[in-house]
Amino acid sequence: MSISINKPFGDAGAAGNVTSPVTMLSRFHAKAAMQVVLSGSLSAGTIALQGTLDGVNFDTANPLATFVIGTDSSGALKFVTDKPIGGYRAVVTGLTGTGAAEVLVAVDDMS
Repeated sequence: MSISINKPFGDAGAAGNVTSPVTMLSRFHAKAAMQVVLSGSLSAGTIALQGTLDGVNFDTANPLATFVIGTDSSGALKFVTDKPIGGYRAVVTGLTGTGAAEVLVAVDDMS
């Protein structure tokens, strides 16, 4: 999955918040990686990778991985292991500045 979130115009809206569509997998996976690539002059915001078993219920309090703009470097990889998921989504909150954040997610099988 790859989503691009643009600020101030486009997907993120005035509040800088956006949730990607849910990506359901053909089977459960226990390994994933999230990479966030920034462009422009984004100064703040958080991108959380949330997992689901059923495509409806997400553990919003305990994301699989979190990227913090201003703390993490553009292109940083966040790895998830031993957390089986049937699907995932990216949740962006508090995006400020101008530019875009591209969120890339890859999953591997449970072996």
